[in-house]
Amino acid sequence: MDPTLDVARKAALKLFDDAVDIAFVESRPTGEQIFTGGRRNKAGKILVSLNPNGTKASVEWKSGDGRRNTEYRIFRVEGLPLTGDVPVAQSVR
Repeated sequence: MDPTLDVARKAALKLFDDAVDIAFVESRPTGEQIFTGGRRNKAGKILVSLNPNGTKASVEWKSGDGRRNTEYRIFRVEGLPLTGDVPVAQSVR
């Protein structure tokens, strides 16, 4: 499995244990990668985005039932570098 798809799937499952069908949609000019999916037996769409350096993933779900339900969370991606260019923390003085 593509490592970025695996990270997106795991991020969606952290917020929703019923997340299904996570698939790649696009890479934005900023380098952000976008994935979408759904939830088992629920209307609406899950949107997962991975930042360009592979250190954070955001997960958002908007219900498709006409109500104003939205859940959103940002996760730190640990131990799963997405590219060979993993950023190194620098001290700030």
